[in-house]
Amino acid sequence: MGTGYQRVVAYELLGHVLSSVSAVHSECLPVYRFRSAGVSLSFQAQSKGPEGGSMKLAFLCVAVGLFLPCAAKAQEFLTSQRLPDSPSAHKFWTLENKVNFSIYSGELAADAITTQMGLSQGMRETNPLARPLVTRGAAGQAVASGLGLGAGVGLTYLLHRTQHHKAERIVTRLMIAGEGAVVAHNIAVLR
Repeated sequence: MGTGYQRVVAYELLGHVLSSVSAVHSECLPVYRFRSAGVSLSFQAQSKGPEGGSMKLAFLCVAVGLFLPCAAKAQEFLTSQRLPDSPSAHKFWTLENKVNFSIYSGELAADAITTQMGLSQGMRETNPLARPLVTRGAAGQAVASGLGLGAGVGLTYLLHRTQHHKAERIVTRLMIAGEGAVVAHNIAVLR
Protein backbone atom coordinates (compact mmCIF):
# COMPACT_ATOMS: atom_id res chain seq x y z
CA MET A 1 0.00 0.00 0.00
CA GLY A 2 2.82 2.45 0.71
CA THR A 3 4.45 3.97 3.74
CA GLY A 4 2.50 4.71 6.89
CA TYR A 5 2.26 8.41 6.09
CA GLN A 6 0.86 7.67 2.65
CA ARG A 7 -1.75 5.33 4.13
CA VAL A 8 -2.90 7.99 6.60
CA VAL A 9 -3.18 10.55 3.81
CA ALA A 10 -5.15 8.09 1.68
CA TYR A 11 -7.55 7.22 4.50
CA GLU A 12 -8.03 10.90 5.41
CA LEU A 13 -8.81 11.67 1.77
CA LEU A 14 -11.25 8.77 1.65
CA GLY A 15 -12.94 10.04 4.82
CA HIS A 16 -13.27 13.56 3.38
CA VAL A 17 -14.78 12.19 0.19
CA LEU A 18 -17.31 10.01 1.97
CA SER A 19 -18.34 12.83 4.30
CA SER A 20 -18.69 15.22 1.36
CA VAL A 21 -21.13 12.95 -0.45
CA SER A 22 -23.82 13.87 2.03
CA ALA A 23 -22.83 17.56 1.94
CA VAL A 24 -22.94 18.02 -1.83
CA HIS A 25 -25.88 20.37 -1.72
CA SER A 26 -24.34 22.66 0.88
CA GLU A 27 -23.11 26.09 -0.17
CA CYS A 28 -19.55 25.61 1.10
CA LEU A 29 -17.92 22.88 -1.01
CA PRO A 30 -14.59 21.44 0.25
CA VAL A 31 -11.28 21.57 -1.65
CA TYR A 32 -9.37 18.30 -1.70
CA ARG A 33 -5.58 18.25 -1.81
CA PHE A 34 -3.51 15.12 -2.06
CA ARG A 35 0.28 14.95 -2.26
CA SER A 36 2.30 11.78 -2.69
CA ALA A 37 5.62 11.02 -4.41
CA GLY A 38 6.05 14.60 -5.59
CA VAL A 39 2.64 14.64 -7.33
CA SER A 40 0.03 17.10 -6.13
CA LEU A 41 -3.65 16.83 -6.89
CA SER A 42 -6.08 19.56 -5.96
CA PHE A 43 -9.74 19.77 -6.89
CA GLN A 44 -12.99 21.18 -5.61
CA ALA A 45 -16.19 19.23 -5.54
CA GLN A 46 -18.96 20.66 -7.67
CA SER A 47 -22.61 20.32 -7.01
CA LYS A 48 -23.97 18.07 -9.76
CA GLY A 49 -27.31 17.32 -8.23
CA PRO A 50 -28.86 13.90 -7.94
CA GLU A 51 -27.34 12.48 -11.17
CA GLY A 52 -24.25 11.05 -9.42
CA GLY A 53 -21.43 13.56 -9.98
CA SER A 54 -20.32 13.26 -6.37
CA MET A 55 -20.07 9.47 -6.68
CA LYS A 56 -17.71 9.91 -9.64
CA LEU A 57 -15.66 12.29 -7.54
CA ALA A 58 -15.64 9.81 -4.66
CA PHE A 59 -14.53 7.01 -6.96
CA LEU A 60 -11.76 9.20 -8.43
CA CYS A 61 -10.50 10.14 -4.97
CA VAL A 62 -10.52 6.52 -3.79
CA ALA A 63 -8.67 5.38 -6.92
CA VAL A 64 -6.05 8.10 -6.57
CA GLY A 65 -5.75 7.52 -2.84
CA LEU A 66 -5.19 3.80 -3.25
CA PHE A 67 -3.03 3.59 -6.36
CA LEU A 68 -0.74 6.62 -6.13
CA PRO A 69 0.99 5.44 -2.92
CA CYS A 70 1.58 2.05 -4.58
CA ALA A 71 3.18 3.74 -7.56
CA ALA A 72 5.35 5.84 -5.25
CA LYS A 73 6.48 2.72 -3.42
CA ALA A 74 7.33 1.07 -6.73
CA GLN A 75 9.49 4.07 -7.62
CA GLU A 76 11.33 3.77 -4.30
CA PHE A 77 11.86 0.07 -4.94
CA LEU A 78 13.37 0.66 -8.37
CA THR A 79 15.75 3.41 -7.31
CA SER A 80 16.91 1.73 -4.12
CA GLN A 81 18.33 -1.34 -5.87
CA ARG A 82 22.03 -1.33 -6.67
CA LEU A 83 22.81 -1.74 -10.34
CA PRO A 84 24.94 -4.78 -11.20
CA ASP A 85 28.51 -4.39 -12.37
CA SER A 86 29.33 -4.83 -16.01
CA PRO A 87 29.73 -8.41 -17.22
CA SER A 88 33.43 -7.87 -17.84
CA ALA A 89 34.95 -8.25 -14.42
CA HIS A 90 38.46 -8.97 -15.64
CA LYS A 91 41.02 -6.50 -16.91
CA PHE A 92 42.53 -6.43 -20.38
CA TRP A 93 46.15 -6.60 -19.26
CA THR A 94 45.99 -9.96 -17.53
CA LEU A 95 49.06 -12.16 -17.17
CA GLU A 96 47.89 -14.20 -20.17
CA ASN A 97 47.65 -11.15 -22.41
CA LYS A 98 51.01 -9.81 -21.22
CA VAL A 99 52.68 -13.12 -22.08
CA ASN A 100 50.86 -13.39 -25.43
CA PHE A 101 51.80 -9.87 -26.53
CA SER A 102 55.37 -10.35 -25.35
CA ILE A 103 55.62 -13.45 -27.55
CA TYR A 104 54.02 -11.54 -30.42
CA SER A 105 56.47 -8.63 -29.97
CA GLY A 106 59.39 -11.06 -30.00
CA GLU A 107 58.11 -12.63 -33.19
CA LEU A 108 57.71 -9.18 -34.78
CA ALA A 109 61.32 -8.39 -33.86
CA ALA A 110 62.49 -11.70 -35.36
CA ASP A 111 60.45 -10.97 -38.50
CA ALA A 112 62.04 -7.52 -38.77
CA ILE A 113 65.55 -8.91 -38.45
CA THR A 114 65.00 -11.74 -40.94
CA THR A 115 63.24 -9.41 -43.39
CA GLN A 116 66.13 -6.93 -43.36
CA MET A 117 68.60 -9.80 -43.77
CA GLY A 118 66.61 -11.08 -46.77
CA LEU A 119 66.39 -7.61 -48.34
CA SER A 120 70.16 -7.18 -47.99
CA GLN A 121 70.63 -10.49 -49.87
CA GLY A 122 68.49 -9.30 -52.79
CA MET A 123 65.17 -10.85 -51.79
CA ARG A 124 61.85 -9.03 -52.01
CA GLU A 125 59.16 -8.31 -49.36
CA THR A 126 56.00 -10.25 -50.22
CA ASN A 127 53.58 -8.16 -48.10
CA PRO A 128 52.38 -5.35 -50.36
CA LEU A 129 51.28 -3.18 -47.42
CA ALA A 130 54.62 -3.40 -45.61
CA ARG A 131 56.81 -3.23 -48.76
CA PRO A 132 56.96 0.60 -48.99
CA LEU A 133 58.05 0.80 -45.36
CA VAL A 134 60.56 -2.07 -45.05
CA THR A 135 62.49 -0.99 -48.16
CA ARG A 136 63.38 2.22 -46.31
CA GLY A 137 65.77 0.43 -43.95
CA ALA A 138 65.63 -0.12 -40.21
CA ALA A 139 63.49 2.96 -39.53
CA GLY A 140 60.84 1.85 -42.00
CA GLN A 141 60.98 -1.68 -40.62
CA ALA A 142 60.46 -0.32 -37.07
CA VAL A 143 57.42 1.65 -38.24
CA ALA A 144 55.98 -1.42 -39.99
CA SER A 145 56.53 -3.57 -36.89
CA GLY A 146 55.00 -0.90 -34.63
CA LEU A 147 51.95 -0.65 -36.87
CA GLY A 148 51.59 -4.45 -36.82
CA LEU A 149 51.82 -4.55 -33.03
CA GLY A 150 49.38 -1.64 -32.64
CA ALA A 151 46.87 -3.26 -35.00
CA GLY A 152 47.10 -6.57 -33.14
CA VAL A 153 46.70 -5.05 -29.69
CA GLY A 154 43.97 -2.68 -30.92
CA LEU A 155 41.94 -5.49 -32.46
CA THR A 156 42.09 -7.64 -29.35
CA TYR A 157 41.26 -4.66 -27.13
CA LEU A 158 38.24 -3.90 -29.32
CA LEU A 159 37.08 -7.50 -28.92
CA HIS A 160 37.64 -7.23 -25.16
CA ARG A 161 35.61 -4.03 -24.86
CA THR A 162 32.73 -5.50 -26.84
CA GLN A 163 32.60 -8.54 -24.50
CA HIS A 164 33.92 -11.03 -27.10
CA HIS A 165 36.44 -12.64 -24.74
CA LYS A 166 36.63 -15.99 -26.48
CA ALA A 167 37.21 -14.28 -29.84
CA GLU A 168 39.83 -12.07 -28.17
CA ARG A 169 41.84 -15.14 -27.08
CA ILE A 170 41.40 -16.87 -30.44
CA VAL A 171 42.53 -13.82 -32.43
CA THR A 172 45.57 -13.30 -30.19
CA ARG A 173 46.65 -16.91 -30.62
CA LEU A 174 46.07 -16.79 -34.37
CA MET A 175 48.26 -13.67 -34.60
CA ILE A 176 51.02 -15.44 -32.66
CA ALA A 177 50.75 -18.54 -34.86
CA GLY A 178 50.70 -16.50 -38.09
CA GLU A 179 53.69 -14.39 -37.14
CA GLY A 180 55.55 -17.52 -36.04
CA ALA A 181 54.90 -19.08 -39.44
CA VAL A 182 56.24 -15.95 -41.18
CA VAL A 183 59.41 -16.00 -39.08
CA ALA A 184 59.89 -19.73 -39.75
CA HIS A 185 59.44 -19.11 -43.50
CA ASN A 186 61.98 -16.26 -43.46
CA ILE A 187 64.52 -18.41 -41.66
CA ALA A 188 63.94 -21.31 -44.08
CA VAL A 189 64.41 -19.05 -47.13
CA LEU A 190 67.57 -17.48 -45.70
CA ARG A 191 69.32 -20.87 -45.23
